Amino acid sequence: MVKSPCTNICAIDYNVGFCMGCKRTIKEITHWPNLSNIDRKKILLKILDRKFLISKDRKKTPKVETFK
Repeated sequence: MVKSPCTNICAIDYNVGFCMGCKRTIKEITHWPNLSNIDRKKILLKILDRKFLISKDRKKTPKVETFK
């Protein structure tokens, strides 16, 4: 059985279309209990892609410097 990627940080970001905790869409979250292990693994691969894209976007964001 493939374990749920839920992180208990449930916050759907409607701008990006998925939960900021587990990186699943609402549809993926609600269908998870009824999915086969193969379909669950497919979602886990999508999650890896989403995490990569998020980290890539963060690198493009200019850093804010603070001065003391």
